[in-house]
Amino acid sequence: MASQNHPKKPSLADYLVYGLFRIFEFFLKFIPMSWVCYFGRFLGMFTYQFLKRRRAIVTQNLRIAFGENLSLEEIDCLTRDTFQRTGSNLMASFRSSSFSKEEISKRVEVIGAENLDIAHKKHPGTIALICHMGNWELMAQLHLILPALSPTATLYRPIDNPLIDALIRR
Repeated sequence: MASQNHPKKPSLADYLVYGLFRIFEFFLKFIPMSWVCYFGRFLGMFTYQFLKRRRAIVTQNLRIAFGENLSLEEIDCLTRDTFQRTGSNLMASFRSSSFSKEEISKRVEVIGAENLDIAHKKHPGTIALICHMGNWELMAQLHLILPALSPTATLYRPIDNPLIDALIRR
């Protein structure tokens, strides 16, 4: 059944992928975060090796961003690092999406929160922006440890699998 938020009706393949994802997500909870991130870096290196078109796009974008400031070798190293960090971020986001307030507090160091509190008191409706590269799922939960961020909203591109998309929205 298609929902108002996702026009696609789930297929049998969507149910299968969703089930495998939930099993994978369940077992990740028992693995230390450092291992999860290491595994993500490995997956990033794997995708760097085999997704040549994606690698070319990242390399081109980095050349545009850094121009003549970095050599081709430095751009290549940065491209590889980008894939590794993206893999690590992806795996960490799966692991951290269900963190409790206490777990978030243990793992996140917020510097300058008092500035956010001051801004929020002066101007309710303050907007806080996060970096492009990072654990967005964890960042979306920062309101649990920073009351000035409540309520929060995030933007994202809907996932093609409507079942996983509904899970993310929840």
